Amino acid sequence: MKVLLIYTVTENVYIPVLPLGLGCIAAAVESRGHQFSLFNATDDPQPLEDLKEQITAFNPDVIGLCARNVDNQDRTNPLFLLEPVPSIVKACKTASQAPVVLGGAGFTMFPDQILAFSGADMGIAGQGEESFCILLDRLEQNQPLENIPGLVLPNKPFSGALATVKNLDAWPLPSPEKHIIVPAHWDLKTIMAPIQSRRGCALDCSYCSTKNIEGRILHKRSPELVARNVREFMDKGFTQFFFADNTFNLPPSYAHALCQALMDYAPGAKWQAIVYPNILDDSLAKAMAKAGCTGVSLGFEHGDRDMLRAYNKKFGLEKVREVSDRLKNHGIGRGGFLLLGGPGETKESVKQAFDFMKTLNLETVKITSGVRIYPKTLVYEQAAAKGVITRDQNIMYPTFYVEPGLQEWLDIAVTDFKQAHPDWLFF
Repeated sequence: MKVLLIYTVTENVYIPVLPLGLGCIAAAVESRGHQFSLFNATDDPQPLEDLKEQITAFNPDVIGLCARNVDNQDRTNPLFLLEPVPSIVKACKTASQAPVVLGGAGFTMFPDQILAFSGADMGIAGQGEESFCILLDRLEQNQPLENIPGLVLPNKPFSGALATVKNLDAWPLPSPEKHIIVPAHWDLKTIMAPIQSRRGCALDCSYCSTKNIEGRILHKRSPELVARNVREFMDKGFTQFFFADNTFNLPPSYAHALCQALMDYAPGAKWQAIVYPNILDDSLAKAMAKAGCTGVSLGFEHGDRDMLRAYNKKFGLEKVREVSDRLKNHGIGRGGFLLLGGPGETKESVKQAFDFMKTLNLETVKITSGVRIYPKTLVYEQAAAKGVITRDQNIMYPTFYVEPGLQEWLDIAVTDFKQAHPDWLFF
């Protein structure tokens, strides 16, 4: 079959992002003998017109849309990133009779709501490589669509059984210029190519949606295959990479093996990652630096002991400082993130967070006022219990938890803190 795959995010929020998930689907589709074509709506000044032209030229049998992000997770300046999707779906249906299928991380969080909002014909919730290829085979052979994991249909509540990929090595990694296309005016040397070596997370942070997208079981790719994929991107002109893994350092044995593979197959690569500031000893920090790690995002989210427990973090402040100092000693830059206003937040806990952040001397800092509420999380239950949301509320639209009574003070406190540190790099 001929499959047109569309990345629906039409603008950059913080930094230019390449559609890794869509690239994985493209590689999977090709590996099963189907033809594919890609359309990236990001930065396209006339996306609908250009899309219709590509549909006419390619004449697809199926059209797949990737809804990667729902919003920018910023309560003070919310941006609903799904806004263009209904127009894109309408353009597809105007130019073609091919069924339109939605997928992606954002879609997986709100499958019924986004399908209804978009006007698409169906969707795949979860990790889509295998299920989407099954769907293509069924459509090609005019077979019933029952029992396809993750399949979402209109007017039929989703069962919640996500599509999964247990053996990541069974599916090819996306290749640059083939499965992931960079807009022509982007500079390959300044953007970060996304790489994913693992999926799944069982850490159960109270606000996090990862386990509801990728599952709780950690599935790992061969370190050698991942490193060879990095090398493939380097050969096409990319120099910087970002590991999209939820936590790079867990498990440590795999992180060590991946660092060694990068040294063996992709020497010279410069990369960044997210680390969980708990199990990261000096040997791993040294290995990361030798393998090309230039910076990490420290996933600590708060600087108050009670709030760390409220967010279900399995480490203390001393461990965060220890890991931060260790990374700095090996020349690895560090970014920190404060997630303020969550359940149990007080003025005193916010002040503790600010004081702790000042002691770390990080290179970059991000402060968020309000916690994005996602389904099937502890924060969702807490928000419903406190009347911040109702259980029938459509939280597909940007919806945030701020501890009742704290919002006005918190916004002022965050602004004052930023202004008091003009030499810090906030993002």
